[in-house]
Amino acid sequence: MINSPKISVIMPSYNHQEFIAEAITSVLNQTISSIQLIIVDDGSSDGSASVIRSFTDERIVFKQLPSNLGACEALNIGLSLSEADLVAVCNSDDRWHKDKLQRQLRVMQERPDIGAVFTNVQWIDANGAFIPADSLTPYHAVFQQANRSRQEWLKTIIERGNCLCHPSVLLKKEIFSKVGAYDNRYRQLPDMDLWVRLLQLYEIFVLQDALIEFRLHESNTSRPLPATSIRSINEHRLVLARLMDDISASNFRSTFIPHIKSENDIDAEKTKYLLSHNGPYATMFNQLGAEWYLKFEPDATDLPISPHEFHEINSISSPWSHQEEIHRLKEETDRLKEETDGLNAELWRAKTQLNELADQLSERIKETIQLNTTINREAVFNLSTAKLISAILCRLKSRTLSLVTSNSR
Repeated sequence: MINSPKISVIMPSYNHQEFIAEAITSVLNQTISSIQLIIVDDGSSDGSASVIRSFTDERIVFKQLPSNLGACEALNIGLSLSEADLVAVCNSDDRWHKDKLQRQLRVMQERPDIGAVFTNVQWIDANGAFIPADSLTPYHAVFQQANRSRQEWLKTIIERGNCLCHPSVLLKKEIFSKVGAYDNRYRQLPDMDLWVRLLQLYEIFVLQDALIEFRLHESNTSRPLPATSIRSINEHRLVLARLMDDISASNFRSTFIPHIKSENDIDAEKTKYLLSHNGPYATMFNQLGAEWYLKFEPDATDLPISPHEFHEINSISSPWSHQEEIHRLKEETDRLKEETDGLNAELWRAKTQLNELADQLSERIKETIQLNTTINREAVFNLSTAKLISAILCRLKSRTLSLVTSNSR
């Protein structure tokens, strides 16, 4: 291992045998050579471990877990093995541009107040080919974000959803000792949970250039599935609840009500904010606000809003009124998946039959070519034989005429 690496890169790995070599190579080929690459294989059942062991670079630290513990646990184990003051994360199915770390480090050096630096992304497919933006979902530009203050970032992320690319991050290792490590209880949004904690203390910066190639394939943890979507909403709600519990009064006021000068109880201010929120996750915020409202004594004189106002807000929407529709959509999705699987099976059979017919046709073409060659050879032979016989007959005829002429004399 090199002495005192500048950056520790943590790469959690799980069943990415066909991609991980490219990911490792892109890290080792960084213009900054003073790095430590920590690969934590989270109980892969494919040949990932063999691919990893094929690399002999002394900067690699390989930890193989006996079973699948979860991506966050793998990340935390990687953190425990890190030796540098700066930590980066690289997914085992992505690729980095060679100057990614160099450019992020430059920002860190120029801005000591920055706790983390992110980048934009270029989307690639399972084969590593660039995916045109017009063929992607509306979320293709989710990581194209203008820079702003930490308060504005915190407000954006909690109110509109995560918009920072986790496998693009370079951050100070000290952050984890101050805000805590990754929480393995989250599956879809552990990064969002970390950003929300980080932004209560640190400024961040996003490089506008796409310095990471983010691969989209059938095994992505975040691929659009009913279970993924439902879990994401539920985890977002948990992150929101945790934030409201933990955020300080000064941080809350400067983030969510910066233009309001208030000496009200901070719990009352949080309750009013949650109940009055009308963004894309309004139902989530309003329901949490209802729970905060009920923490007050019913006859309290300092209620955030009146009972009549609460009744009105509590009648606008409910997270439970759409459960039947969600269940129906899930069943429809499962049915379409079965149909798709059936069509894929039929397509595979048709492709197999087509290949067999192509092989048969190829053999027949070869046989025809061989037959034509034989016929041509025989034709050439017959022509030569005919010419020879004709020549012999001509010579016999000439000889016969000579003999006849001689005898007549």
